[in-house]
Amino acid sequence: MSRKIQIDFYSDFASACIEALVTAGFEKPIGDTRQIIMTYYNVIHRMVPRVPRRVHKASYVVAPEVVAGEKALLKAVEAGGDLRPYMSRSIERAPFNDDMLNDFGIHHFHLGTEPHPKDPEFKKRSGPLLFAMVNDHDFYCIGCFEHGDWSEKRLLDIIHENWPDLISSSAINDPSGGNRKPSVLEMKLEFTTADIKYLRKANVNVLTKRPDGTIHVGPGGGLTCAGASTKVSIKAAEIKSACNQVEREVRSVLANRPDFTKRNGTLTVRLEQHDGDTFAVPDDGSPAINLHSRLRVFPLGGRPLSA
Repeated sequence: MSRKIQIDFYSDFASACIEALVTAGFEKPIGDTRQIIMTYYNVIHRMVPRVPRRVHKASYVVAPEVVAGEKALLKAVEAGGDLRPYMSRSIERAPFNDDMLNDFGIHHFHLGTEPHPKDPEFKKRSGPLLFAMVNDHDFYCIGCFEHGDWSEKRLLDIIHENWPDLISSSAINDPSGGNRKPSVLEMKLEFTTADIKYLRKANVNVLTKRPDGTIHVGPGGGLTCAGASTKVSIKAAEIKSACNQVEREVRSVLANRPDFTKRNGTLTVRLEQHDGDTFAVPDDGSPAINLHSRLRVFPLGGRPLSA
């Protein structure tokens, strides 16, 4: 009779996500294993890691009341400072879905200079907000906009006009005739900003067309039918697949150990993290298997979603 091995790395990974979230000050997430993992990656998706970035600016007017705030924010961007005080207070809610970020890939920042009267960890909320696209090395200022401008189609027009390569991967045609994209002749229906706002509330992803004829799907990856980030949903699915793969490998390693069949009872193996590495740890005292960085849950310090 073969010895049974009991492993559930997917649940172990979710438990590590809970610990990371609680340690970072978030409420303990609720939901099933997949929902917990998605909550963890949703936080990472919305964070802006503290690294120095080059600032690029489109042509736009800054209202006098936020000139000092914009200057302070961009100084922090270039220095690799903490941008969290300038972000929405919803960043404290781990499951919160930022629809503009999920659809367009655009962050928004408040431009107050004084501490928030109710939450001094944040800057005082401002009327005009700075909208920007952010990556590992660069910070692209699109312009100053108002609350509620989350669905403005012109945001993508500005990005395409100034930095077309930023959203070129989400283009589905190439009006220049370079044949770099599938052939899309025309959109039968062009969605307005009002249409985008209405459909986004129903978690519907739409195509948008630029003045030069380029058509884009959501540069932020889009929304799922449940209103979550598609990028985050894909990441959770990748984690499930990775857990299954690592479980198969661990089962094989353990079953081929000389003393495996000499012991009785079910062998339970847990996923544990120590000193920056991940280990598959058998409960019978036999040596743990070092998985190195595979299936590691990183502390919530703004690690990229691709980690």
